[in-house]
Amino acid sequence: NTLLVDGEGQLIPSPEANRALKQVWEILDLASEHSKSQGDDIHPAASLYSFFESSCESAVQCGDMTERERELVLGMSQMWGAYVGDGVELQSLKFFYLEDCIEGGTHQNHDCFIPTNYQKIIARIATVPLAQGNMQFNTLMTSVEHRTGESRPVCVTTSDGKAQYFDDIVVTTPLGWLKQQKESIPQLHPRITSAIDSISFGRLEK
Repeated sequence: NTLLVDGEGQLIPSPEANRALKQVWEILDLASEHSKSQGDDIHPAASLYSFFESSCESAVQCGDMTERERELVLGMSQMWGAYVGDGVELQSLKFFYLEDCIEGGTHQNHDCFIPTNYQKIIARIATVPLAQGNMQFNTLMTSVEHRTGESRPVCVTTSDGKAQYFDDIVVTTPLGWLKQQKESIPQLHPRITSAIDSISFGRLEK
């Protein structure tokens, strides 16, 4: 039996909770199949939650789901975030098929495991710093500025008051901090800020 508590802290009767959970998994299966078969036609902004909403709406219109069941199913859909690490509103419907569990099977049928997401990108970015870098330990960067008219236009000021000038710099920060503090890095191109808002952390890199 499924133990389910509603938003007011009341225990949902087991038959009702069991049916809602069954409906959740049925919609998840439909979403996965839809992602596999129609992925090229799915808008990149479409989320798993939007698929839940449309599926519930269709079921209610057809009489296969009550309003109460819709409320329970949409609420229980949030549990999928615990599996993947993002809320269902942020999970891509277009690429939802990639969330299939890794299983056995024949060479043609079994799922692929991707050992890393960003390794080649990171390796390319790191080429020049690794070859020519001058490591400065116990040095806190306090600001970054772009100064026109300088032979090296990027000015980095450190906590000891020194200003250092560079052609380009690479700054690494936690992604969550960067999403909330984009304004701390001035003059970012809108294309870059859009990419920061859109990117999510690779599950296999955590």
